[in-house]
Amino acid sequence: MATVLNYYDRNLIGILVQGIKLELGLSDGQIGLLSGLAFALVYSVVGIPIAFYADRSRRVSVLGVSLLFWSIATALCGAATSFATLYAARLAVGVGEAGGSPTIHALTSAYAKPQWRARAMAAIAVASGLGISLAAAVGGYVAEHCGWRAAFVVAAIPGIGVGALVLLVIREPVVPGLSATSDMASMRHDLAALWRVPAFRLLCIGYATVSVAVYATLAWTPAFLMRAFALSPGQVGAAYGTISALGYVAGGLGGGVLSDLLARRDARWPLWLLTATFVAAIPSSFLLYGARDLTMALMMLALHMVLSLLWAAPMHSMVQNLAGDRLRALAASLAGALSVLVGFGLGPYLAGLLSDHLTPAHGARALGLAMIAMSVFYAAGAAFIFRAAHHLEAKPKSTDR
Repeated sequence: MATVLNYYDRNLIGILVQGIKLELGLSDGQIGLLSGLAFALVYSVVGIPIAFYADRSRRVSVLGVSLLFWSIATALCGAATSFATLYAARLAVGVGEAGGSPTIHALTSAYAKPQWRARAMAAIAVASGLGISLAAAVGGYVAEHCGWRAAFVVAAIPGIGVGALVLLVIREPVVPGLSATSDMASMRHDLAALWRVPAFRLLCIGYATVSVAVYATLAWTPAFLMRAFALSPGQVGAAYGTISALGYVAGGLGGGVLSDLLARRDARWPLWLLTATFVAAIPSSFLLYGARDLTMALMMLALHMVLSLLWAAPMHSMVQNLAGDRLRALAASLAGALSVLVGFGLGPYLAGLLSDHLTPAHGARALGLAMIAMSVFYAAGAAFIFRAAHHLEAKPKSTDR
């Protein structure tokens, strides 16, 4: 549930773009900053020290407090009266969510056996996909009937209860051999140790590169459907939410099962699966954002959503496998920080700027063309991840320490 709320709150702004833009008089470039960079800056900077602290046997406490904080910040987004105040509220959401995903990944990996780890990560991936889908469906419905401000407030309510439950119910796992040292020198040492692993380093770089296209897709697809096919937020929320939920479940579970099965044959297969997934996302992007017919667009959306989550389980399980027991949250945070800073920070903003530039000549189709152009990041990221596979041994091997 914490993962559902994590992705619900960070992605809710995507379905509210049109209402926010009209009321506050913003450009697509400014919307891109709100959707991405405002969140990404603090998430990336704050996330690593929070994860380092969490790895010192405080993962449950960090998760519970973080959930409460980002829920309150989400509600404050609904009180914004200008670009500056909404930007500040999004910064606060980023601070809270910086302690979310890394601790969730670390706790899940601590309880899951290595041979089941990708499937455990698949459950998290499905939950994240459901959070994104519910943000579109519920957020679109609330925005159409009560306005975009109410959508932010409604999103914040469940997080307060779930945050309290996390603190009261979840047991902190025992990590053998864990040091209580938490000074900056120790954090730099641990970060350097992770970065010196070639497969981990290349995987993080590839993940960050691909994330530019992934986060642009999450931020702008609802607005693309509204503009290209003259749909309301409620109509897009219903269609996008349903299709993306089914696609995310299929992609998330499929990626976890495939990764675990293929890794038994060769430890490099999860990375090859990632490479193939991102290469396949290129033609699906062209077909989705170039569609002139709504039915075709929705069919391609379903395919693109499957591909959009097929990568999550093998990616996150590989990060955990390369990190070992002691540095789980830190490894997840480092990979996530780079992904969010580069992907979330640049993806929505670059797509918005390009849309602004293309609008005079292409009108409502400009955003679709901008999204097609973002596909170049799928190709570049896939190349790094394919290279990372060369640094792994062929035989399956546990890297837990």
